[in-house]
Amino acid sequence: MKKLFTILLLLSYFVSFGQNTYSTTFGSPYNFQSRVWTPPGFDSSSSATYRCIIFAPGTGQTGGGYAILDDFGPHERLLSGWNGGIPINASTTIYPIYISVDFVQDFVLDENRQLAVINDILARYKIKGNKIDVTGFSAGGHVWKMMATAETPDLTAPFGPFTFADKMNSIFDVQGVLPDDNTNWFNSVRNFANNQHSGTYFGIWGTGDGDRQMPRFKDSMNAVVAGSGTTISTSDGHNDPAFRKIYGNASGTVTPFRFTWNSRNVDAYEWMMLQGDTVVSG
Repeated sequence: MKKLFTILLLLSYFVSFGQNTYSTTFGSPYNFQSRVWTPPGFDSSSSATYRCIIFAPGTGQTGGGYAILDDFGPHERLLSGWNGGIPINASTTIYPIYISVDFVQDFVLDENRQLAVINDILARYKIKGNKIDVTGFSAGGHVWKMMATAETPDLTAPFGPFTFADKMNSIFDVQGVLPDDNTNWFNSVRNFANNQHSGTYFGIWGTGDGDRQMPRFKDSMNAVVAGSGTTISTSDGHNDPAFRKIYGNASGTVTPFRFTWNSRNVDAYEWMMLQGDTVVSG
């Protein structure tokens, strides 16, 4: 019996300390339900810094509590046994912190909510260069564009600092609509293109759903900084298989869709980790 107790104790140790995923809330006072995955060997007391990807699902993924955040995006793919590593060349693999946030559990078009979440994350974790890359589908892509265009456009260099636009390094948007609630978004987007990270945008839309005017957002980016915005289309609709095609699924039977960007073959995760890095090749 003593031997069995020792074995169970050891198993409990490895389960508790080997588990990289946990639930928490971000963005006081809003306290959005969130799931966090930290890389193997993560030590909050060390001086190590990490890249960070924040994922936001759409309005249909609500009401399921924390568990719903494992149903799509990077946390679903991690359930397949994926180790979270993102290769950016033959010798370098990045292991970011992955955070999924249920912004739409109380869906309000208020950029202060996204800002509160990002500020909370930057306060809790050592994020390399304060570079946070964001992604999401449908409403989850829309919220990031709302944040990117929340401020009065700055027309004079040097640009910024910006309260909202400076918080994001890149936006990978899957079928998100225009941020029309910010009525001057087509001018305010210049803040994101000129932010401290030289912000970049990538939008994917399905011909089965329509372009959701994503090319207009891309064009507004490129009118400010050439090459800062890109869009592509697929033959998909606006549905669960289309979203899993971008991020991968829990069984591992669907691996993230690959596309050509700057003469490289990449997926969504690789594109985000390559933003702001002009020396990486391979």
